[in-house]
Amino acid sequence: MKSFKIGLLAVVFGTSIAANAQGDIHHSMFYTTPTMLNPATAGAFNADMRAFTNYRTQWGSITPNQFRTITASFDAPIRPKSTGASHFGAGLNFYNDKAGDGQVTTNNFQLTGSYVLEVDKEAFLSFGAGLGLIQRSIAFVDLYWDNQWNGETFDQSVYSGEAGFTDKFQAFDVSAGMFYYADFGGGLKFEAGASISHFNRPNVTFLGKSDPLLMKVNIHSNATIPVPDSKIDILPGVLVMFQGPNRLINVGTDIKYLVKRKSERLSFNDEVSISLGTYFRFQDAAYFTTRFNYGPFSLGGAFDLTLSELSTYNSNMGGLEFFLQYVVTLGQSGGVSMFR
Repeated sequence: MKSFKIGLLAVVFGTSIAANAQGDIHHSMFYTTPTMLNPATAGAFNADMRAFTNYRTQWGSITPNQFRTITASFDAPIRPKSTGASHFGAGLNFYNDKAGDGQVTTNNFQLTGSYVLEVDKEAFLSFGAGLGLIQRSIAFVDLYWDNQWNGETFDQSVYSGEAGFTDKFQAFDVSAGMFYYADFGGGLKFEAGASISHFNRPNVTFLGKSDPLLMKVNIHSNATIPVPDSKIDILPGVLVMFQGPNRLINVGTDIKYLVKRKSERLSFNDEVSISLGTYFRFQDAAYFTTRFNYGPFSLGGAFDLTLSELSTYNSNMGGLEFFLQYVVTLGQSGGVSMFR
């Protein structure tokens, strides 16, 4: 177990210092963090403002210092009456991530902006950009090094012999994306988008030398497909992420039961529904989702069942994730709702 924990720590530490191991955070319920996934989604909805928060923890069965991510975001459309249905959007994202025995901590602040263009009745195409600040630190006092092994245990009073490290740094980050969404009537909706993060290749290393962060490409799509003559909607979704040698593919669907459909005539969201879903993250995990919508509030969670070789060590117990969303409608708003 000791050797495995040291190996796991090396992986975590390597995500900050080795180009071929770089990888950003991700959520199983990727559709609950739209502006973090793609800045072009900022303000691309038909209410007046919305706020999200997510909490994710994983690998607690492997290390007492389990990996933990907290995210929060807020965005709103800006719709001067003189511009018609096309409008601007703006938002703010934040996440705090702590990883492993070294408590590698990342704080990320991001401002997002978009322009949402009406291309057809109930169909919109948006373009957006994000400007962020990455802050990262590591607790070297919590790390063990090979020359501190005395034959029985690691003795931290022994000088590690390691030098040239910095325990924290910060860097600016730039992203951009595009997003399309449409309401075809009768409850049928579709959305798709693509974004590129780390355009400027910010330097992310504790070694005090150059180690540019790899650019990341996100391709994502969701839909709402109503089952005729029923209170059931099918909500398929897919996310594909590329970041250097890393590949992440999520695909699956939620099934939503509508206790009460959202009013088509009222300006506020009074939907009451519950959904259950199953997704696969290829070569990694299967995960199960649940969500409850009550008017402007939505809450839910996901559980990851590890299917990769890591399951030998964590007994298939992967990540646990929770989210809360609140959507505010102050008056009649234009646009198309893409709420799941």
